Amino acid sequence: MQCKLFARPFLIFMVTMASLLIFQGQSRAEWGLARGVGMGGAISALARGAEAPAYNPANLAYRQPHSWSFSVLGVGGFIANNSFSIEHYNRYNGKFLTEKDKEEILSHLKNHTLLFDSKGHAQALSLAYKNFAFSLSWLAGARGDIAKEIFELGLMGNELDRKYDFNPISGQVLSARVMSLSAALPLKMPFENIDTFAFGLSLSYISGLSYGNVNESIAQSLTGLTSTQARGSMIVQSARGGHGYGFNLGMAMAIDQSWYLSVCMENMISTVTWNRDPELTISRFELVDNRFSDLFTENKNIDSVFVSSDTTYSIAPFTYDLPSVLRLGAAYEINNATLAFEIVQGFKESAWSERQMRFSLGAEYKPFSWLDLRSGFLRQEHIWAMSYGTGFYLGSLRWDLALKSFGHVLPGQGTGLGAAMGFQFLF
Repeated sequence: MQCKLFARPFLIFMVTMASLLIFQGQSRAEWGLARGVGMGGAISALARGAEAPAYNPANLAYRQPHSWSFSVLGVGGFIANNSFSIEHYNRYNGKFLTEKDKEEILSHLKNHTLLFDSKGHAQALSLAYKNFAFSLSWLAGARGDIAKEIFELGLMGNELDRKYDFNPISGQVLSARVMSLSAALPLKMPFENIDTFAFGLSLSYISGLSYGNVNESIAQSLTGLTSTQARGSMIVQSARGGHGYGFNLGMAMAIDQSWYLSVCMENMISTVTWNRDPELTISRFELVDNRFSDLFTENKNIDSVFVSSDTTYSIAPFTYDLPSVLRLGAAYEINNATLAFEIVQGFKESAWSERQMRFSLGAEYKPFSWLDLRSGFLRQEHIWAMSYGTGFYLGSLRWDLALKSFGHVLPGQGTGLGAAMGFQFLF
């Protein structure tokens, strides 16, 4: 037996609170530049000139035909989830849901949770001269989890004598403006087949723009034959600005003018002090069984039995260490084609990184002097994506475009979609 007595307001409360955190201040910029997006992220061994600081500053040591390179307006965006595609939306939106439909919807929720993920990188400019570079970027990320039980409650109603435990409900939003100075130091090696061996360093000033994190969330409910109980709380820490520093350390090596290897530790040491409007928001609600009978009193409704409160406190400035990320890349060039491979390992679950290891494969082919064709594949735990890109050469200008599709070969058909573009001048 099921009861839908308080499913709707409870569902609205929990989803609204989670959604406010997940989508507040969210950037729609891709986490990377257009060339890298088009190759599935397998780019750290290939990034040169003005592209290098975004992936590995040691790559600035590679000699290029042009002493100067200038990237501008590198923008893009993606949003994805781990369960539902546009095909699912079109199938169920506006339809009267049967029990089979509801069971199918719940079966799509991977690992008993709905994961939202959006990351971004908008590069206003990057200027490189020989072994040195300056770059200005905006980085943003948002990530959240909503427990499967919330969807079960909304779709199936309250199952009698079942205790619902709505965990996890979590999320984080993080955005910042980053100004970086990068340099590479090439070293001579006593091996003829090693063409280039270099270390690189990026020093960054970080201007924090927004931070939000669910520090704690608890939500439970239990419905009996004549009474029901539900309670929940959420503690959110937030700030609207801060400042900090960070540095990336990288190594690059070229072998026989065809193999390229890359190792880079992003945010090796990096921290931000959030001192503008730091706040702690505590939200609580409770439905108690001794007020359950109020529902059957004249002029009473479901809202009358809920006790809720939202309180925001000003708190002292706090620090947050930005997540470290290790990139390992390799690439092989033959004639007009390039194959690349990359492993990315985060060491902290956050809006900017995941602990799960990510594998990427990418390819770039130049059929004409004015055109690059790119494609890539990305795999991370239960999520995979295909990407496609092009680069058009117009004199000293290269115009890059890219699309990324999560969970499907065709863009727009999977569980997420991304797009990116950018311009690079070579002179």
